[in-house]
Amino acid sequence: MAGTGKTTIAYTLAKRLESRCQLGASFFCTITLGECRKASGIIPTISYQLSNQSSPFKAALDESLKENPDAAVFAIFEQVEALLVDPLRTAKDKMARNLVVIIDALDECDDSSGVRLILDSLFRWAGQLPIKFFITSRPEPAIYENLASQSDDVRSVLHLHEISEGSVQSDIGMYLKEGLAAIRPSEDEIKQLTALSGRLFIYAVTAVRYIIPQTASVNSRARLETMLEINSNAVKKNTGIDALYSAILSVAVGNDELESHERNDILSVVWAVVCSGGPVSLDGLVIIAELSDESAALAALAPLRSVLHVSLTDGTISTFHASFSQFILDQSRSNDFFCDWETIRQRSFLRCLKVINTQLSSSLQRNATISPYLAYAAIDGFGHVGSWHNPGSDELLGELGFFFEDRFEDWTQLVANRGHSFINTSTKSMRMLRGWLKRVGAPKELPQAALNADIYLSSSQAGRDLIRDETTRNQLDLLDGITGLYSRTSWIWGEISHELERRASRM
Repeated sequence: MAGTGKTTIAYTLAKRLESRCQLGASFFCTITLGECRKASGIIPTISYQLSNQSSPFKAALDESLKENPDAAVFAIFEQVEALLVDPLRTAKDKMARNLVVIIDALDECDDSSGVRLILDSLFRWAGQLPIKFFITSRPEPAIYENLASQSDDVRSVLHLHEISEGSVQSDIGMYLKEGLAAIRPSEDEIKQLTALSGRLFIYAVTAVRYIIPQTASVNSRARLETMLEINSNAVKKNTGIDALYSAILSVAVGNDELESHERNDILSVVWAVVCSGGPVSLDGLVIIAELSDESAALAALAPLRSVLHVSLTDGTISTFHASFSQFILDQSRSNDFFCDWETIRQRSFLRCLKVINTQLSSSLQRNATISPYLAYAAIDGFGHVGSWHNPGSDELLGELGFFFEDRFEDWTQLVANRGHSFINTSTKSMRMLRGWLKRVGAPKELPQAALNADIYLSSSQAGRDLIRDETTRNQLDLLDGITGLYSRTSWIWGEISHELERRASRM
């Protein structure tokens, strides 16, 4: 997970181990420094530092270098053997058994194949070496898959985002108290800023840097108040987080091996998850991001695991922190990665409508099992309706017209089978839909149909039967008066009188 404090943890551990003479070596990868992002430089650096820490290792390394004087420029797999494995195996009986080698931010190396070779080599020899390795990384595909495939006998994995939020918040609170001590913030201000940080140390670090910058004289008290105003329009306070998120997304879509449609899939997944309003299932993501199938969804998610969370419990996808959504939805901050919330929500709703309109009737007629795609579209699709102001496309209005004419009652049956809470949610969606249709001046039949749908859904089954039967009797007269795009035959287009609504509500 991006910004959780992995480097801080690695650095703190390194300092503590050093104070106990247990730090064998350390390598802190960073994409910002050329020499520190080369995977080929990790093993030679570690070997050199180990030789300074352990005399037995140095003696064994010297012998190895006599046979392989150019080992530092070997291929990585050969580097590991010549500069680490062979000397360690030779010296292991004479070395301290408590040395630890730290490799931080392995994901920031610019050579994913080199990273894979390092991990493969270390896992191959780990059980035979007298030292331990402590490695931190974001869950980039090559790294995550390698770790996941290894036996628990040779590795132990800690996911920082799975540590209890209370523990993380406590640490962030202590950090904020220390970092902001110069301006003496109140306990309440520390609590507010801690809550805004969530699980992200990067948020807290950025806040401290913004409030008390080291290179400028500012009104720190005013800046603290700005940070506490979540909707503040201050621009520079987000620089650290923005740089982090921009770098992650640039790497995700900048892979030269990706096809253009794969880059589009990655951005579509980001936008769909950010605008979904909550965790979305993999099936739902396929629909609202307009992907070909689950494999495409998983492929698009792979480089995004540091900013998007895939639940191990139910497989749903969500953002790790609200700051990522705020970044994506603010064009001044996210630039090319920006998306318009209303546009994406309308597209998501349209895609769900298409699934309902193409799959619902045939599934019910065949008494077939409802596909997970149809289940998501029917149950969660209307949840994408919001307080929109953008006019809908002709395609969206056309799909809505078809839905009300030919799919509404089948859809009601499916939703009703899910329970009362789904009915309540659906009625709220219909009210929001009607409000939007009226605001944008949609053909008058559509807001009328949405109103009728709201009344119908709010009634008992007997009340629904009454509404349908009474309204159907007036259809011939109604059809003579309808003009525009939606000349339909369903009762849904008629006007339900207040008297009929009252009668239905009593049943």
